[in-house]
Amino acid sequence: MDTRQACKFAVAAVIAAASLPALAVDWNTVASTDSQTVLVDRDSVHAFNGDVRAWVVHSYSHTESLGDMFPHRSKVMLYSFDCGKRELGYMQWSMQSGEFGGGQTVWADRVNHVAYYPAQGDVADMALVESACAIYAQKQSDGKLAVVR
Repeated sequence: MDTRQACKFAVAAVIAAASLPALAVDWNTVASTDSQTVLVDRDSVHAFNGDVRAWVVHSYSHTESLGDMFPHRSKVMLYSFDCGKRELGYMQWSMQSGEFGGGQTVWADRVNHVAYYPAQGDVADMALVESACAIYAQKQSDGKLAVVR
């Protein structure tokens, strides 16, 4: 490789590396049981029209399904949280054949209107609401919160 090709390669590598942080996520475990691990992406927590939204991964130790359909090992979901009421609802989801969002997509969809439900009684849901709302509050107090309308 001559000097000119090496310079072109170096510039391309720098440009590629500079784009990586935009794709980076900061997954944090918020709940873990024998059957599942729940992670929230801290970087995705943001306010939208008075609610808090965040991307979440549910990873299962065994294959889950909806009845006889959509066997999956994980779900990647966009949740909306009402922190004042301690409620959550899902907006988008992708069920994946592998753990931690890996493998092939089994089913993906979204809803037009969030149907909130209380986190009471479900350890993972309670931990998820507490974590997302605490991350939101911390970002707000640090002045690092982007508000989307």
